[in-house]
Amino acid sequence: MLCIFRCFSLALLLLCLAAGVRADDILVADAYARCAFLAKSGLANVRIDVAEPVTQRKDLPPFCRVTGQIAPSIGFEMRLPMQGWNGRFLLAGCGAYCGELVPDREGYANSINFALRRGYAATTTDSGHQAPRTDTSWAYNNPQAETLYAHAWVPLAADASRAILHNFYRQKESWSYFSGCSNGGRTALKVAQMYPDLFDGIASGAPGINATYAAGVLGVFLDRTLVDKSGNLILREEKVPMLSQAVLYQCDSLDGLTDGLVSDPGACDFQPESLLCRDEGDTSTCLTAAEVEEVNRLYAGAQDSQGQQVYFGLPKGSEAYWTRWLLGETASGVPHVTDLGSNFLRYLGFEQDPGPGYHSSEFDLDGDIPKLESAARRFNATDPNLGKLQQSGGKLLMYHGLADPLTVPEESITYYNSVVNHAGSADQVSDFYRLFLIPGADHCWGVTGRAPDLFDPLQVLEGWVERDEAPERIVARQHVAVAGPEPAGPIMRTRPLCPYPAVARYRGEGSYFDADNFICQPASDGQGVGAE
Repeated sequence: MLCIFRCFSLALLLLCLAAGVRADDILVADAYARCAFLAKSGLANVRIDVAEPVTQRKDLPPFCRVTGQIAPSIGFEMRLPMQGWNGRFLLAGCGAYCGELVPDREGYANSINFALRRGYAATTTDSGHQAPRTDTSWAYNNPQAETLYAHAWVPLAADASRAILHNFYRQKESWSYFSGCSNGGRTALKVAQMYPDLFDGIASGAPGINATYAAGVLGVFLDRTLVDKSGNLILREEKVPMLSQAVLYQCDSLDGLTDGLVSDPGACDFQPESLLCRDEGDTSTCLTAAEVEEVNRLYAGAQDSQGQQVYFGLPKGSEAYWTRWLLGETASGVPHVTDLGSNFLRYLGFEQDPGPGYHSSEFDLDGDIPKLESAARRFNATDPNLGKLQQSGGKLLMYHGLADPLTVPEESITYYNSVVNHAGSADQVSDFYRLFLIPGADHCWGVTGRAPDLFDPLQVLEGWVERDEAPERIVARQHVAVAGPEPAGPIMRTRPLCPYPAVARYRGEGSYFDADNFICQPASDGQGVGAE
């Protein structure tokens, strides 16, 4: 079949040349024919439902759109440039509990269009099930679906995508990459640990590394912290800007600059009692005693009955994003984070799924955490041994916002330190694995990719993988927020991101909105930004 198609393409080429058609037009016509042929290519374990050229998108270059299913149940969409393919392939991770195909998600978080615009062939999937991203009922007594979601979808999707790519371009890719954020970042680490030969470069953003804690334990904690006995939110949304400004006022300048960023949350000693309502009563400019207690608990993190911390607290400086992740409601009418956590425990957390009738109030922080062990083995990406990734020549770029209240930055800091301890020293891992912490950045940069859009992780990986240019610093951009379809407005500032545990320090002269006026140097406490 492939021979017949190639002969057809050659005949088309010769006819067009004889008729005096331009070479560029011939290439486009050939791409149309190759795209249509994909639907009939008969790939093993791949059902192709649609293979069609898309040429009228003003925001994207012409591409061949391929959709279908990869056995056993992985829905996918692949986009292949019809002109100017750069020889690279990207497989994107998926966020939350996956389940949806979102190829037009903007930004860099679990997205593909940013890569398509730069000439990549790129694939996105639903990880093996079809459901809303916060729904986990698909996993009810379904270990195969759980294993697919945990990591097993990746090699299946990579193999199928490569087969489609080879049929379309008639050659293999020169370089391959995996990129994901949040759950996609967790999946990226699973790839580095379990499939180290699958990609040349891996980008892991804001990963929920210890998934059983980041979803299950945190979900239980937030269920018990955010609402009162009547089920009403304790901290009202209108109080959040005041709280955020108070934290900035006290902790913004700890790094020597007053620039609207808390660059070292671990060093911030803000006490919410300073905002306690007094004679004026409950107003938008103060916190009630119940709100003060709640904020303190959020900072302190989940604790057992003896007061011992069992999971990290939320970083100081993240308050501006609490409305989005903690107080804003999902379609089911509960805060986004608690919806994630409750669903994890019902269908994913235990060896025997308790099902829809289970409520997080039944979870015992003293005795039930060990019951999550089977889920931990499946979902957690905590293995510190990256020796096989190093041997394969692969590169792992990890990044995490220091103002992330959903997958807290201590997750990434703890994992980085475990890898260094396993290897023996930071020098043993810096040639293939680096972590970058981003002051003031939300979870996956607010998901939408709008201002600030910060940096393109693929560009950083390309330099590292293809030209051996290890990232000594990454220049992040912050754009002016704009309304409308544009992804971002003009650049308002640039700032270097430094490989952990180094931090960016102002040189002492020039605009602190210009990255050129900063240098990367060791953290003064020897622990690095974010450490406590």
